Amino acid sequence: MLAMKALLRTFSIVALALAAASCKSSRGSDQISDELLNTQVYTKVGMHFDAKRGRYVMASTNYIGVPIYLPPGSELTLTKKGRGGFTLIDGEDTEHVIEFRPKHSMMTMGKWYDMHFSSMPVQLPESLTNEERDGIAEGVARLGMSRSAVFLALGYPPKSNNPSLKATSLRYEARRFVSRRVYFDDNDVVSKITP
Repeated sequence: MLAMKALLRTFSIVALALAAASCKSSRGSDQISDELLNTQVYTKVGMHFDAKRGRYVMASTNYIGVPIYLPPGSELTLTKKGRGGFTLIDGEDTEHVIEFRPKHSMMTMGKWYDMHFSSMPVQLPESLTNEERDGIAEGVARLGMSRSAVFLALGYPPKSNNPSLKATSLRYEARRFVSRRVYFDDNDVVSKITP
C-alpha cells in the first residue's frame, strides 16, 4: 500500500513537471533561434498594430480593428526576443512589438513566428484579382475574396476561437471583446462579413 502511494506521488510529480515544462516551452523564446536576431525578415500576411508610446504593438491574438497596418512583404529586422514576445524595427527605426499570448495562439511562439515571418522577400500570388489586391493593400476583407486572400489581408484569427482555419466561418477579434466573423461559401470565397 505504501509502495503504491509512493509510486502515485512520484507519477504526480513527474506529470506536474512535464506540464510546467510544456507551458514554459510554449511561451519561451527558445522557439525563435538566436541566429535570427539582427536579420531582416518579411511579413507573410497582413499584420495590425496599435500605436503605444512611440512604438507599434501587436498582440498575437491579432486585433484587426487597430489602426496601423503592415501589408504582406513588409521588411523588418528582428532585434529582441524574450519569454513574452519579440521586437522588430522598420527602416525608420520604429519598434514593432509582438506580445505573444499563448492562450489565444494555442501554439508555440516559434510556430506563430514561422506562420507570420519569412527570411526571404514575400511576393503576392499572381492569381489574385484586382479587388483582392486592393483589400490586401488596405488590410480589409471584402466580399468575393478567397480564403487565402483574407489571410493575406487580415492575418490569421486566434486559434482559441477557430480550431480550424478551413471552417465555413472564421472569428477575428476587432478589439478586446469585439469580434467580427468572415463567412465563406462553397467555393471558399467570402460571402458575408459581420460588423
